[in-house]
Amino acid sequence: MKRLRTAYHNFSLRAKLAVLSSAVLLAVLCVCQGLLYTYVAEYASRQSRAQANVTLTQAQTYMEAKLRNIVERLFYIRLDSAFDGVLTEYLLSGRPSARGVAMTLLSAPLSLHKATEPLISSMYLYTPEGSFTDMGISAEQGYRFETSAPGRAALQSEEIVLWGEAQRDEIFITHRAVVPVAYRFSVPGYEGDCVLLANIDQQRLTQYLQDILPDDGSDILLVDAAGRPVMQTWRRAALALAQSETALRAALDADFTEWDYGGEQYLTAHCALTNAPWQLVYLQSKTQLARQLRSFQLVFLAASLCAVLVLLLALTRIVHSITQPLSLLARHMSGLETRGGMQGFDYPYRNEVGDLARSFNSMLERIHGLIKEQELYISQLQEGKKRLLLEQQLKRHAELQALQAQINPHFLYNTLDSIRWKAERAGAEDISRMTTALATLFRIGLSRGRELISLEQETLHVESYLQIQKLRYGDRLSYTIEIEPQLLELYTVKLILQPLVENAIYHGVKEGERPGVIRITGRRTEHSVELCVADNGSGIAPGRLKMLQADLARGLSVNREGYGIFNVNERIRLYFGVQYGVTLESVYGQGTRAILRLPCITQSEVEQYVSPVDRG
Repeated sequence: MKRLRTAYHNFSLRAKLAVLSSAVLLAVLCVCQGLLYTYVAEYASRQSRAQANVTLTQAQTYMEAKLRNIVERLFYIRLDSAFDGVLTEYLLSGRPSARGVAMTLLSAPLSLHKATEPLISSMYLYTPEGSFTDMGISAEQGYRFETSAPGRAALQSEEIVLWGEAQRDEIFITHRAVVPVAYRFSVPGYEGDCVLLANIDQQRLTQYLQDILPDDGSDILLVDAAGRPVMQTWRRAALALAQSETALRAALDADFTEWDYGGEQYLTAHCALTNAPWQLVYLQSKTQLARQLRSFQLVFLAASLCAVLVLLLALTRIVHSITQPLSLLARHMSGLETRGGMQGFDYPYRNEVGDLARSFNSMLERIHGLIKEQELYISQLQEGKKRLLLEQQLKRHAELQALQAQINPHFLYNTLDSIRWKAERAGAEDISRMTTALATLFRIGLSRGRELISLEQETLHVESYLQIQKLRYGDRLSYTIEIEPQLLELYTVKLILQPLVENAIYHGVKEGERPGVIRITGRRTEHSVELCVADNGSGIAPGRLKMLQADLARGLSVNREGYGIFNVNERIRLYFGVQYGVTLESVYGQGTRAILRLPCITQSEVEQYVSPVDRG
């Protein structure tokens, strides 16, 4: 040990730097390799779970869209006026000839919806008087829907839409593997329930889900509420999971679980469908991920070895460049003793000895450098002054443009005020009140470009509109506004009450024979604000009301029944989220209520709902 220490001290400075630098470099590189591999492994695991969530969410979205489409087709068939008329005539007439006509007219929409939806294998309509098919596949002779499993479940269940178990088709001679979806309904004036049945083809459903999956060894499984597979699968892992009740239950009870099968490890995740009592189970191969990590480890190790060699070569060059000036300095210093004079002060390199030997010259050079820095600083100050002057000029120009942009609104308000003043002098009080209300309507409608205003301003805006309509309709229209005072300080999207009041006037008051009454109320619930616009008009027919409610719930931006209410609903949902918006309630022949659900937003919270562009 002593000899090693002595040998180390006898090393040249170049050798010591090379040994120490190499040791530090190798230690840092090994630590970085370990940390980086650990981080990459954890990151790959997180990405694997994130990818599982993304794939599962995508499959959930696609499946819910497909299943919703199938259910909506059943609803559309039932709501079709021609279909309803033929079915009612067939059930209530009691004529033997009615079945022949019904066979043609009732089978046509079943065949159409089957042909336009690939997942539907067959369609069937059951009535107590007789059954009808889509005419595409022959039905089993002697089949009785009332005694079959789907029939008993559909007729005995309290649910309107019933999702059956995966089974072999009992109705048609093909006996395909299907999942029945039944919609039970009744015909007015007829005792007994009817059932519309759509059979989902399991093979097509499986192929549809398999096409969504990425090509990374993953698989997916669709099960019902009892854990029975709804889809067919040919992959061993998914088939084994479906057959193992314990493993499947564990996968459905936790967000993520790990499952070993056939020497491979799988990560499982699940989610429930919102429009069917089914769940999706996603299987992702962790063994394949481990293979990818091992490949990455080998590549990273090879790259690290190459990096070590390159860094060692670079380190040798760096150590040589550091120690070479010291060697030159030593030779110059030793030569001063023999040469004498000041020849040694002309040392060409800028190291410690050279700086001491040329201290005076260095001082002069430093002074010269400071003068140049001062000149550069003065030049920068002058340029900054010019930029500041230019910014002030641009700011002044922007202020002038902003003042000019306010001329038109101010001109409009001043003109309306002049009209009101002349109307008052002429004794035309109706014109004066209408002009004042119109000016208030314009002022709040513009709101200096702001989209969120206080509920007090919104109330004043709709009251101005009602005053104008009151002057127009006279005794045919009356209104009341009852909003809790503490709500007036809250903020909301502007121009949301006036379109609803306009709908109430033109579809309720204007078309009615009795005097119209519009009542605007506002109250605060536990987590929101509810505003209601009610009228005593003719109301909305039930069928039309149901369609309007469905379109509002889906967030449509326009509808053939009217633009204003859908525009209000869309703007509320865009600003505050889909949990808020407009709902309709109506009793046909008595009146309609439009209810707005809004968040409780104070003045200090307004900035959270305003974009940077609108805020500017």
